[in-house]
Amino acid sequence: MQYPVHFARATGRITMAKSTLTMSDDAHALAVYASISGRTTSTEIVSTEHDGSEQTTEKRTEEIIADVAQYDRAKGLVGKLRAALSRFATNVEPLGYITDPVRLADFKVATAEIEALIETHNNELGQSAHITYDVLCLPIGRVLDEKSQRRLCSMVAEELATARKMLKAGDVKNLGAWLQHRKNLAGLMPAIVGRVVDSAIGQITEQRKRVNKLIKDGERTAADAGALAEVDQIDDALAWVETSLTGVTVDGGNAQSVQ
Repeated sequence: MQYPVHFARATGRITMAKSTLTMSDDAHALAVYASISGRTTSTEIVSTEHDGSEQTTEKRTEEIIADVAQYDRAKGLVGKLRAALSRFATNVEPLGYITDPVRLADFKVATAEIEALIETHNNELGQSAHITYDVLCLPIGRVLDEKSQRRLCSMVAEELATARKMLKAGDVKNLGAWLQHRKNLAGLMPAIVGRVVDSAIGQITEQRKRVNKLIKDGERTAADAGALAEVDQIDDALAWVETSLTGVTVDGGNAQSVQ
């Protein structure tokens, strides 16, 4: 079950006053997600010095790119894809990029051309900088009242924050149990937010494996291994969930929204 973000009654305009948002019936929310393979980073502790109660740690981070030329071309294509958002939509806080049907059509044409270039790039022989991407166009609609929407958003945010804390602490055992019971967490959110939450779940899964391997190989303690875990997609998801939470409003004592 998916629950679109809850908004105020349509009046054909977009306004902001405290947490109240009013927008037209045909408004669409847009989002672009992209990642490039072929790049890895590793961090190692060079030295640790103690001075009384203070500790200074020197770290060295190494970046390895399998093919620089391929990776640079991939970055250019991803940049074009992301630039289409600001070209055909308006960034409305806290919702993100919002557009109308006319510009939506232009957006789809522009992104289709870029997607074709990406597919050609991905299909090159020996391609190491493979681009994984997604373009989302969501008509903004209604289902939940304010109280229900706020509770769902709060619960998802709490769970993600808990998983992030366990990951950074290197608590792979409890994080494994968390994943067993929370892997479908994205289904509680609007589709456009749920997609980002789903990406965060994927990052939690992969980074848990990475941390667990470092611990088992004896290369790092649990705390040190957890400190190396990447959490950027988790942080993105927390921000998007917060967007859903602040987008809720009440009109005249009753929850109102746009289908």
